[in-house]
Amino acid sequence: VTEDSAGLISVDRTGGSSQSARKVSTPYSPLSVLRDGKQPVLYLAHATPGDVMGYGNLVYHLRKDQAVCGLSSLGLHDLDRAHDSIEAMAGYYVEHLLKHQPNGPYHLGGWCYGGTVAYEMARQLVAQGHEVALLALIDCYAPLPTNLLAKLRYWFRRVQMLWNRSFPGQMAYVRVKLIPGSPQTLVEPKPSDLPKGTHLVNREVVTEKNMAAIRRYTFRPYPASFDVYLSTQVGDNNLFDPTGAWSLFTDKARYHLLEADHRAILKEPAVRLLADHLQAQLDRDRTC
Repeated sequence: VTEDSAGLISVDRTGGSSQSARKVSTPYSPLSVLRDGKQPVLYLAHATPGDVMGYGNLVYHLRKDQAVCGLSSLGLHDLDRAHDSIEAMAGYYVEHLLKHQPNGPYHLGGWCYGGTVAYEMARQLVAQGHEVALLALIDCYAPLPTNLLAKLRYWFRRVQMLWNRSFPGQMAYVRVKLIPGSPQTLVEPKPSDLPKGTHLVNREVVTEKNMAAIRRYTFRPYPASFDVYLSTQVGDNNLFDPTGAWSLFTDKARYHLLEADHRAILKEPAVRLLADHLQAQLDRDRTC
């Protein structure tokens, strides 16, 4: 098996014979099948490091015949082609999604950073005239607004949330945010011990590129309703918002709170409740 600079995977079918090699080239795709099954397909966008490994528990707890696909960062495959904006990234995934499933309705989801990617994908699909039946944002807070008035409302809300904390909680938050060297909970772990020679070794650089992309992301309204699943347990470095700040931008979001922290929302027991709720929504559009 060889790979050329264009990202084409070539497979030698000769089986070692002396005949000329017959090669089948397949263009790279960010879309991978996490589970074969019945329609509708649930498409899950990657988290900050670019991979979809964190969705294993969620896929396991969905119905055994539920089709699930993951969307991984192009940067894991080729760092030079890593996207530098959420908009371009989402557009690339939409292109491949439409090749995989030409007709809707579509069912999208994503945890943390992946929720923002799924949101932008859904927005672009609807703008192109497609139907999105499900958009599920899993512990994904709304992006920082870009216009001044919205920013003022955003920061005022943050101050309100900080004020609602106990005094020790307020001091812990200030210490983590303002004092150099204070411990903070990383959004994603750094993959320092991954084996060399695998595409996952690019996760650190992809994480940096993706974080830069989300800081540049310009929020645009999504015209349909969507679901936001939020963990209720936050560390000293975060402020809990029961709407994930989405209420500042839209009245179309439905909120679901789960007793877990940011990572545990994809682990037992919270992930079982999350899977059950998602499956119920997917079953509404199930086809045989």
